Amino acid sequence: MENEQHNKYIGYIFIANFLVQMFFSLLMVLFFSMFFFVEPGPGQPPFPAGFFFLMFTVVFASQLIFNLPSLIAGWAVLKKKPWARVAAFVGAAMSAMNVPVGTAACVYALWFFAGEEWKQVYEPDNYRPRVGELPPDMQRYWQQNESGSGSESEPIPRQSDWR
Repeated sequence: MENEQHNKYIGYIFIANFLVQMFFSLLMVLFFSMFFFVEPGPGQPPFPAGFFFLMFTVVFASQLIFNLPSLIAGWAVLKKKPWARVAAFVGAAMSAMNVPVGTAACVYALWFFAGEEWKQVYEPDNYRPRVGELPPDMQRYWQQNESGSGSESEPIPRQSDWR
């Protein structure tokens, strides 16, 4: 499998980890919210709805905070941001105990980003500009160096200073 595909799958598994964890948090909130609709029996104290609402809010917010690095890492890896490797390490560490999807995301991301494979995707040495990405004088420089007609000691052409 190519390293580009590994990178893409790591991004997808980070996002899947976030979605699975948020789904189970939502299920937990829905399950325990049924107590809001139960009538207390005769002689029983009223249901402490405010306390449970506060607890649901705290639990859901903490789940969101602990799983947000996984979502951010997934987005950064898919968009190939320069800081994606750091985000993947943070996302892997935060999702390591979320069995099974988070653990898989952690192991897969650590294998890819701790080894040498990530360099083929993120290193600037492997970058080849597409036509139209560079100004005309820079395109000429790249074409000369790609074809071998330019010398290595040639300075990189600068655009004129228009200030």
